[in-house]
Amino acid sequence: MAESYRMGGRRAAAVPEASAGWLLAAALLLYALAPPLWLALLGAAAFAVAATRWPRLGLAAVVATLPTYYFPRQLGGLAVSLPETALLLTAAAVLVRAVMVRDLRLRGSAFDGPIALLLLAALLSLLPTEYLHLSLRALRTLVLEPLLFFYLVRALCPELARLRPLWLALLGAATATSLLALAQVGARLNVVEVEGVRRALGLYPSPNHLALFLGRALPLAVALACWVPRWRRWAAGVAGVIGVALAATFSIGGWLGAAASGAVLALLLGRRALVGFAAACAAAGGVVVALGARLGIERLQPGGATATFRQQIWAAAVAMVRDHPLLGIGLDNFLYRYQLEYMRPEAWAEPNISHPHNWLLQFWLELGLLGLVAFGLLLARAARLARRAWRQARDAETRALVAGAAASLAGWLVHGALDNSYFLVDLAILFWLHLALLEAAAAPRPTRG
Repeated sequence: MAESYRMGGRRAAAVPEASAGWLLAAALLLYALAPPLWLALLGAAAFAVAATRWPRLGLAAVVATLPTYYFPRQLGGLAVSLPETALLLTAAAVLVRAVMVRDLRLRGSAFDGPIALLLLAALLSLLPTEYLHLSLRALRTLVLEPLLFFYLVRALCPELARLRPLWLALLGAATATSLLALAQVGARLNVVEVEGVRRALGLYPSPNHLALFLGRALPLAVALACWVPRWRRWAAGVAGVIGVALAATFSIGGWLGAAASGAVLALLLGRRALVGFAAACAAAGGVVVALGARLGIERLQPGGATATFRQQIWAAAVAMVRDHPLLGIGLDNFLYRYQLEYMRPEAWAEPNISHPHNWLLQFWLELGLLGLVAFGLLLARAARLARRAWRQARDAETRALVAGAAASLAGWLVHGALDNSYFLVDLAILFWLHLALLEAAAAPRPTRG
């Protein structure tokens, strides 16, 4: 696929997106790795110039660099992550292009209403916060910048075909992260050894976070393998690598989320696939429980320390909701409220808990009751768009992308019921990417004639 545009009355030569992608990647690597500050700024400038010509690849760079979020670039006294840098530079490039080329069309969204409620809830959440600087940072990185990403995607990728660089970037990042995580497990480097197992980390601070990221990519790869024959071998290989890495996280929530995603895909594939999937899940569940009991792996045994730990956190979070039912406690304030007021004595072994490990409780506490309502409306509208897109899909790729996005959101809700959900930078960006994908797939097809 090539892209060209008019500038100054002359048409620029078309350059394949694959070649342009390498150019943007090289500029971003220069920014990330060059020790001198001036060379890093040169890389950032080169990325911005390239993103002016290929803005969709700038958005793809945001997605591709999400796993590197915890390794920011130091710019003097500032620490700026690669995805945030790519997003802000791409936004600036799009603004410049809009002025010079005038080929940018601002687009509304089917999610505009719930988004307005979400923004209002985010602003109201600043009222009860006790740590304003933390809430303002969360407002920027978890609400405003992901929404900027969403509306840039809406403006630059109104059609499903134009979203291809973004979901390819997601699968590429997930595959690379999976290979790294599996290599670490094999070498026993940068892993978590606890509760009788060696858990993969990749580039993430916790195995559960790695599982949350991989769980957003795995359904898409499986869907492409199931519905698109020309990509079957490649997508099946990608799904296999991501699936093995997800298993190596030993994240119970991640496994349950993957099962929920698989159930959605099997339901869309048909009755025979659903029956086979149910049988496979039952067999896998039996093996996991038996293996945990036989080897004494506490993490794989029902009613173990993990379940007790969750119950203690949920009890504390429910108490917070009872005390702050309308506005919540403010963005990114859970850790300090939990430690100072709500942690039970029996939970002393793990005091550094930054979220309630449940998406319903987390939205309620961080964004108040209005934020929870806004999130519910977003999900309801996403479900309607997914149904419409599935019914009007006319090609295999569209069916695969709709099925993969719907399955990913279903798995995200199941995993998020036991862990974090939206309130991490990579997950927030990917949430809005999935909504943009569903909206593009559900857009009315132009009539011919």
